[in-house]
Amino acid sequence: MTSNGCGTFSSLALDTASVCNLACQFCFTGVNRRNGGDSLSLEESKQAIGFAHEHGVRELVIAGAGEPLMDECFWPAVDYANAQNMQVVLYTNGTLIDDALAQKIAAQIHRVLVKRNCMDHGAQDSVTGVPGSSLRMLAGLQALMSAGLRAPRLCAESYILRSLTKSLEEVLRYCRRNGLAPYFESLYTPNGDAPESLEDEALSNHELTQFFLRLATIDRCEFGIDTPLYVGARTYGEKPCPRLRTTFSVGCDGEVRLCVDPTKRLGNIRQEALSDILSQERVETVRGQNGFCCSFPTAWCEPGTLPQRPDNRQMITRG
Repeated sequence: MTSNGCGTFSSLALDTASVCNLACQFCFTGVNRRNGGDSLSLEESKQAIGFAHEHGVRELVIAGAGEPLMDECFWPAVDYANAQNMQVVLYTNGTLIDDALAQKIAAQIHRVLVKRNCMDHGAQDSVTGVPGSSLRMLAGLQALMSAGLRAPRLCAESYILRSLTKSLEEVLRYCRRNGLAPYFESLYTPNGDAPESLEDEALSNHELTQFFLRLATIDRCEFGIDTPLYVGARTYGEKPCPRLRTTFSVGCDGEVRLCVDPTKRLGNIRQEALSDILSQERVETVRGQNGFCCSFPTAWCEPGTLPQRPDNRQMITRG
């Protein structure tokens, strides 16, 4: 985004309606919202997209407060973004994707991240809370592959939890065998809606590093892939997260934040104009609060250590 009083951003993260057909046990938005909740109107979505485009943003990320493909405003918002020559990134659980929808997604969406936490169907159903969902999730992923999508446009996505680490090793193998990109991220938003058990599931910095090293060993020894690892990174094979400086989000309730961190609140589009909310002075003030973004919660670090800053690019040394 150009610096005419609006900060400098390259990506907009937009929530869709907080409605979902799954009941994931570690969902941040709360399983109680899966039958409906707040949502942006199409005009509000267009307002955010149009403002972002006018100020240089070229990427629209739609992860949703629920399942984006269940929101009636999703495709009109995508059409509007595509008309602005923006690249649309979609996070989806994949359960609604058949062959016809996969073809439409392949034609109109730049990058698709499909949820996959486990390859075992029983274990995946346990995570999502809906019997039979694993088969539908996998069918959606396979439909996208049949539509011609592969890495880097098609990813298998999962958060990293202690109980999922062994399962994610198998998801990694599935990705490599099928030409998909793995996207495993240890990123949690402390918004008060996440289950209390989440903190016990989070890996410490040391544990996360060891997990990444195990994945890298699988890549190197089984597939001949040398995956780079970086100190401070929360996503496998990625550099430390830059989103505190590159991304602003608009939630389904109109709340505007840096990245998607609720502690980095800038304002609300239902109360103020985006030009005021994203003023350079306000953005820099909020960026300077709390020291670190939600990617680096100090409570989950090794005792006596601090999380790495997002601009750290030091490589992890393999033993």
